[in-house]
Amino acid sequence: MTNSKAWACRLALLMGTASVLVLASAGARAEETAAETDEAVATLDDTQGGAEYGEVVVTADKREVSLQKAPAAITALPAEALEQANIKSAVDLNGVVPGLTVTPNEGWSRVVAIRGVGYETAQNSIAQPSVAFHVDGIYIVNPVALQQSFLDVNRVEVQRGPQGTVYGQNSVGGTLNVVTNKPNLYDYSGNLSAAYGTYNLTDTIATFNVPLVEGELAVRGTFEHMQHDGFAESVALGGYDLDDANNTTGRAEVLWSPNDRFSATFLSQIYDSNTNDAALKNILDPEPDPRKLTQDYPGWMKTRQYIEALTLNYDFDWASLKSITSYQNAAWHAAFDNDRLDLAHYPTGHDIMPFTGQTNVSWTQEVNLTSPTSADTSLDWIVGAFYLYTSNKSRVVEYYNTAPNQPTPDITEMPPGGLPSNWGYGVQAVTTRRSYSGYGQGTYHFTDALRFTAGARFTHDEVEGWSLSNFGAYGPASTASTVGNELTGKVALEYDLTDDNMLYASWSRGFKPGGTNLNSNPTLVEKTFESETVDSIEVGSKNRFFGNALTANFAAFHYDYKNFQFISDDPVPYQGGVANIPKSEVYGAEAEFGARLPYNLRLDGNATVLHSEVTSDFYTLDSVAANNAAAASGCSPFDYSCLTYYRGLAIKNIKGNELPKTPSFAGSLALTHTYGFNDGGTFTSRVQYVYQGDFIYRVFNSSSLDSIDGYGLWNLYFDYMPPAGDWKFSLTATNVFDNDAVVSRFTNSFGIGTTASQYVPPRQVIARVSYSF
Repeated sequence: MTNSKAWACRLALLMGTASVLVLASAGARAEETAAETDEAVATLDDTQGGAEYGEVVVTADKREVSLQKAPAAITALPAEALEQANIKSAVDLNGVVPGLTVTPNEGWSRVVAIRGVGYETAQNSIAQPSVAFHVDGIYIVNPVALQQSFLDVNRVEVQRGPQGTVYGQNSVGGTLNVVTNKPNLYDYSGNLSAAYGTYNLTDTIATFNVPLVEGELAVRGTFEHMQHDGFAESVALGGYDLDDANNTTGRAEVLWSPNDRFSATFLSQIYDSNTNDAALKNILDPEPDPRKLTQDYPGWMKTRQYIEALTLNYDFDWASLKSITSYQNAAWHAAFDNDRLDLAHYPTGHDIMPFTGQTNVSWTQEVNLTSPTSADTSLDWIVGAFYLYTSNKSRVVEYYNTAPNQPTPDITEMPPGGLPSNWGYGVQAVTTRRSYSGYGQGTYHFTDALRFTAGARFTHDEVEGWSLSNFGAYGPASTASTVGNELTGKVALEYDLTDDNMLYASWSRGFKPGGTNLNSNPTLVEKTFESETVDSIEVGSKNRFFGNALTANFAAFHYDYKNFQFISDDPVPYQGGVANIPKSEVYGAEAEFGARLPYNLRLDGNATVLHSEVTSDFYTLDSVAANNAAAASGCSPFDYSCLTYYRGLAIKNIKGNELPKTPSFAGSLALTHTYGFNDGGTFTSRVQYVYQGDFIYRVFNSSSLDSIDGYGLWNLYFDYMPPAGDWKFSLTATNVFDNDAVVSRFTNSFGIGTTASQYVPPRQVIARVSYSF
């Protein structure tokens, strides 16, 4: 855990570095002639927004505003920046956005954390993520959507800090909003691209836009199929591919706008993935190569998600009315080698899972009314209401101490002769959630330079859960329910020092709803868990210098964190679930800058320092310590009475521990050069360094188990555009030096308690050609 002195030193170093960059850039610009300066400003491209500095527009608080005028920490990445950094999905955003950490969990899910506020409850099917995910303003309910590609995207916006007023079902960490390219009512256009890379990667994308009735009706469609061989393999299975890809994504949108006041957009999107298992390498694996695993069960994963949505807009002159209706159906099914070893290396606890999966059906409905944006208006406002219904069905089948020739059928009901002798565990569960909320927010302009924002949201949440373990062989089904009401909101004050420099200060509260656990007879972990809240105080500054040649934004924040939700185990095996840590705190600072340098160079970077700590007494069970003690005594991992005894001895107070996924330092630097040929063609080259600092991955802070070392990655990008501009040729190289860094770990706390590491993808080199028409 980082002490206060070390943290203060990092903060001082960060601010000092930023100051040096400002002064250095100022000196460099002073050496340029006035004519050269004007030319540089005129051609300046903003890699955070695809436009000149000061022209970046984002949808902060559901309103389109200038990025440099929004009183919040926001990063906007346009399609060009995503391509240059080889960012295909949310998991690739590590290091590019200040304070953002994206890690895999259990192979199939993704954990998004912003400023240490993450998703430590992925094994509970009804628990909600801490960072809300939106596509074109549509709240995406199931986090399985984070696996799909950013397809035909205009930009990706990341708004950091609690969102307690206008976004989705509420959010304690922030929002990730994907803004896609919309149908054009006038132009026939399209793009075709194909890529080939290492590990036999192929990636084909086709996009088209067709005005069916010019000026009134248009359709836009895009399709992608991407696949590659595995980054790792199981040597026990003769080279069985792991971490392979075979993904298909498609989206179609129809826009109807019969007049200037009304528009209707219908969206249909599908994501389909059918792969082998992810590579989770047991920390006890005897194979020294991190890309070779000793697991003897051929795991697989199948994922499919549908999204259908209708967005209606009507302009009343005095306000704009918007309605967003969505239907979402997401399912994933998988088979895992739970212990990630073979029978020879783990004979007493060999554990496989021939089936686990979830099916989620959700409806969302949002209606809001927004005031027009006008220089003559002293008050900007938005009011709205949001409804969510989601139903989740899950099932798990597990066997233990299984010899290679022992059958492991996917049992869906109790067999006539009872449970098999090698039966480990099984559960069936159904959970439903209904959420209702109303919100309002307004910004009052005292003067052209001074503005005040206030907003509030009231949310009512209902959750019901039913679960049955082992088909009722050892006890009846369990039911639980919870009802919660929460008032959240925001106040902010912003002041423009000049047209190019502003200060802001804000307080905001976000919350994540509670829910029910899939347990039936626990002794420590309750059958329900409480809502989680974060109170944030943030101050920041947004600046443009030297005629828009430099943008430098800073923010510092303090979070008062209550009822932090995380997966906790119970003294009774398989009776764990989500628990709440009463009080914690997170504080830190971040900086983000972009600078146009002489000789057609561009420098972009960001840095974040964080500190987190559990500040209240809280006793919880470290299942790994318990299982190790039980094994040392000769206790089998599936001897319930023996395990219960040692689990009771492993309950500990975690006050003073660091929260998971809060690296003390993280950041990136990217240098881009653009060369213009005399014939009008251009050649772009880019080198990027991304650093992710060391962090803790469980609240127990075990130095030997929970500490993830920091790592750095180098990435390269080159592209050439001929004079006509229709064709484009690019080459991308990620993880250039083939770093075998650990990006995350996963401990199966329910049962055997083994721990496995997941590694960053190896070096990938990808060549792409695209044609636009």
